[in-house]
Amino acid sequence: MPPRAVPAGTRAVFVLVPGMLGYGWEWDQPKALLDAAPATVTQVFSWSPWSSLGRVAEDFAHGMNALSARLPESVERVVIIGHSAGGLITAFAAPLLIAPPGRRILVVNVGAPYPGMHTTPFDSQGDVLWAPFVFALGDELKKYPAPAARIDFESFVTAWPGDPVMQPRFGHHPDNPGVGPPGPRRRLPSGIDHNHVLEVVIRELLARRNERLP
Repeated sequence: MPPRAVPAGTRAVFVLVPGMLGYGWEWDQPKALLDAAPATVTQVFSWSPWSSLGRVAEDFAHGMNALSARLPESVERVVIIGHSAGGLITAFAAPLLIAPPGRRILVVNVGAPYPGMHTTPFDSQGDVLWAPFVFALGDELKKYPAPAARIDFESFVTAWPGDPVMQPRFGHHPDNPGVGPPGPRRRLPSGIDHNHVLEVVIRELLARRNERLP
């Protein structure tokens, strides 16, 4: 489904990329905060975990580029928020994204297990980019592509045991700082929950809404 057109007068556009279980309750309060923000439009990217990671990343980039190409001149900020597995989608889509002329796109990933979770009962010994997403997430990911021009990343890193997604397994750490897209990483306290962290991050991003992106 093509993205909805952004109305004239909009200043900030937020695109939400949910995790493996879809757009659930964890987004209720963050979405309410975004809806209450003045001159702000929010859109959600829906995807299937049975598609491949590569295909989902391509689909997201296609939709995002279509949205970016039609933004009104009033838009000052474009922010993509990837939660959990959604952060892998935004990271692999990064080289395909096209920032609007004269603008940058900020990608904020929250609780993204960039190295994979090491939960599959086998080792693929190869590239899982075109395997079903559920297998890619459960495998080990070691390398991410470089983002396109004017695409900036910021990662909010959750920690075990507060976040069960980051549980170490057999020496593998889903929060390994050596794996993932470039950009600053904000390591959050270990007691922060995998889902409730979204509200914390959204509040911080809205507090920055009067700042211009670099």
